[in-house]
Amino acid sequence: MPDLVSHVAGGPGTSAVASAARASAVRSADEAGVTVRRLDSLGDARAAGQLFSEVWGTADRHAPLGADVIRAVVGADGYATGAFVDGELIGACVGFWASPGARLLHSHITGVAAAHRARRVGYALKLDQRAYVLEHSAGTITWTFDPLVRRNAHFNLRRLGARPVAYHVNYYGEMTDGVNGSDESDRFLMQWALAGDDARRACDLQGAGPVAIDSAPTPLLVADHRGAPWRLDEPASSIVTVAIPQDIERLRQEDPQLAHQWREATRSVFVDLFASESRVVDVDAALGHYVVQRGAE
Repeated sequence: MPDLVSHVAGGPGTSAVASAARASAVRSADEAGVTVRRLDSLGDARAAGQLFSEVWGTADRHAPLGADVIRAVVGADGYATGAFVDGELIGACVGFWASPGARLLHSHITGVAAAHRARRVGYALKLDQRAYVLEHSAGTITWTFDPLVRRNAHFNLRRLGARPVAYHVNYYGEMTDGVNGSDESDRFLMQWALAGDDARRACDLQGAGPVAIDSAPTPLLVADHRGAPWRLDEPASSIVTVAIPQDIERLRQEDPQLAHQWREATRSVFVDLFASESRVVDVDAALGHYVVQRGAE
């Protein structure tokens, strides 16, 4: 991989797309009122580890990512960046380069302090990460997220222009934190084509919206009158919708059994859909469903 360069346009691999991405990242950081920079020091790494622990509701000894690992990522020229306000770390993002020749960065973790989430700090961090990767002559970022978390689905697909490319069952195994609870860690693998039309429209033109589809979608998984998942008969339509609960994190606390029903129902649907080479093309967070273009049966 190329050597790490400072977060400015003009580094290795700079192009018109990379320059536009950097301009978008700078604009987003300014709008959020944050300074985005590398986690250079041991103090930065410790602050990031503590932040991740607070965001995921874990004890210090079970931090999602420790300061030692963050320091190792920085030392290996990976991506480890924080968002600061008056010197205080309020958000952080850490990723590592994939195998040689893959031309992609895997973004492992991004977290923002609860008190600052309304200021779009996460968006500023992801746009910085996008510019950084493009400046390093690579074009793709991947990461995983829980497909049941509606706000994250909207952020990933609509705000960033990324798309799910795989569904992994219980990917991380049991996770002992305050966000996942006792739920199994099923995840979408996201792929962000940084110079693609979806990403450029969402990040550089700030114009992401519903994806145009050829016909009205047909529901495949819905919520019944009790708020439980209900799988309908297989529709003939090539475009289907898959419902997700309004707030899975609250549901895990208030009704773990119902939360587990949603996990099992969506797992069954998505495993089948991805096996038939279907594509998740959009999400409607207001209506609470994914839009899927079905593939070959």
